Amino acid sequence: MKNSAMVGRPVRRRTALAVPAAAAAMTAAQAQEGAAQPKPRILITCAPHPLAMTLARLLAKDHQIRLTGPEAVSTNFEFIRSTLDKPEETAALMQGIDAVVHPAEAPAAADERQTLDWLTRGTYHLLDAASRARVPKAVFLSTLELMTAYDANYTVSESWRPRPTPEARVLGKYLGELVCREFARDRKIRALTLRLGKVVKFADTAGQAFDPLWVDEEDVAHAVARAVAVTPRDNQQGVGSWWQPVHVGSDSPKARFSVSGAKYALNYQPKVKW
Repeated sequence: MKNSAMVGRPVRRRTALAVPAAAAAMTAAQAQEGAAQPKPRILITCAPHPLAMTLARLLAKDHQIRLTGPEAVSTNFEFIRSTLDKPEETAALMQGIDAVVHPAEAPAAADERQTLDWLTRGTYHLLDAASRARVPKAVFLSTLELMTAYDANYTVSESWRPRPTPEARVLGKYLGELVCREFARDRKIRALTLRLGKVVKFADTAGQAFDPLWVDEEDVAHAVARAVAVTPRDNQQGVGSWWQPVHVGSDSPKARFSVSGAKYALNYQPKVKW
């Protein structure tokens, strides 16, 4: 007589082995699909300037940060020194970069000639290296001071012509915008321009008279992050997604400039209102 422990339905070994294998394959596929995407790596220039360091700190949560500047800085972020005037140095900055953020601030010790040179020739070398490395996008940080010559009662939008003052920093920002525009017109790189108000920390403005150009540093970081992430809508000429200036300020009722253009193009949603 056969052992009763051996009597029963035969085991279908192929099925018994196939089910766990299929389950394992499905689990692996789900794990791969749900795996976190690598954070975009952005290059932030002008590292010695406070705005660059503030952006690095605020953007680090969702981005990998590489800093560069003409002078060494103390930082925990990756830093590569560059004066933006040596092609081989500038090219090395672009390795593995997904977007360039250019605060476009000259070194503190720069005189007027050096400031203009930094904001024009330096910007040209930066965008040239980025386009050659096929970096898809650059974000140029300009200033709303280009538009303050108009009467404060006018509703001045991005379609109005800038009216820069002869001050080297303001004039240099305007010329830097033109450099970006020419690269974009040649379809070499998307060069978005954010014209910033006066960047402040909201807590530091307590007790001060309201300035209609104020914009909180966290809102600026939000605007930069949106500029890095999205492709702006084309305007009627079809060039908006390649070069498009937008005004970045607060959304306060007393603010000098509307941010409706940034809301439309970048889905900019400022949080601070004075």
